[in-house]
Amino acid sequence: MALRKKRGYRCWRQRLTGRYKEAWSPTRAKALPICESWRIPYADSLSSLAASCDAVFVHSSTASHFDVVSTLLNAGVHVCVDKPLAENLRDAERLVELAARKKLTLMVGFNRRFAPLYR
Repeated sequence: MALRKKRGYRCWRQRLTGRYKEAWSPTRAKALPICESWRIPYADSLSSLAASCDAVFVHSSTASHFDVVSTLLNAGVHVCVDKPLAENLRDAERLVELAARKKLTLMVGFNRRFAPLYR
C-alpha cells in the first residue's frame, strides 16, 4: 500500500475500525517519510505485507496494479485498489476471476469529488 499525505487518507484513518499494520512500496526512500508521518512500520516486501494483513488498500501506478493485486489475492488478502483495476480488460477480468475463486473481496475505489454529477 502506498499511503499518501493527503487529507482524505487522514479522514479514512480516523474512521476505520481496524488499524494500519504496515505499508509497502517498491521505492523504500519514498515510502519511509510517509510511514513516519502515519506512525506505521514499513514492510520489507509485498509478501511480508500480505502475511500481516487481512485487507490492503492499493494506491500505486496503474501499470503495477495487476502484479500487486494478484500477489495479494493469491496470498489470501482482501483488496481495495484505486481505479482503474488494470491496464486492460483481460487483466481486469483475470483479477475478478481470481478474487471470486479465492472468495475474497476485490473493490475498486472511485473518488466522486471530481465527477460532474457529484459537484
